[in-house]
Amino acid sequence: MTHTILLVEDDPDLLRCLGEVLEMKGYQVLLASSGNEAIATLEQDIRVDLILSDCSMRNGTGMDVLRFVRQRHPRFPIFFMMSGHTDISPGKALAGGAQKFIVKPFDIPELFSEIEGSFAELRQSSSRILH
Repeated sequence: MTHTILLVEDDPDLLRCLGEVLEMKGYQVLLASSGNEAIATLEQDIRVDLILSDCSMRNGTGMDVLRFVRQRHPRFPIFFMMSGHTDISPGKALAGGAQKFIVKPFDIPELFSEIEGSFAELRQSSSRILH
């Protein structure tokens, strides 16, 4: 099963590069350059398995996206918040419903390990529910 990741990042170079790398890893990737654009994408009822969102952006922050998602779906999709600034604490993001807080700059193999680990946990919990 191919997982869909919504990547939300206002730095166009990072958005493009990280999106390409995620696609090379076999993920279907949706791109949004702002929180408001991500929310508009999510309002279309497109299935998204994981959201990887920058925190500090113009036109809607990562916390705006996180609040939008958690009001509708308390546990899913998986939500990773990433930030290179101290505008939000990891504790605040995690308390708001993010599963992971990624500090920029980040190590790409570590990020993929976190993503795969989250999908593995999801598969395990789904199989326990089905059995």
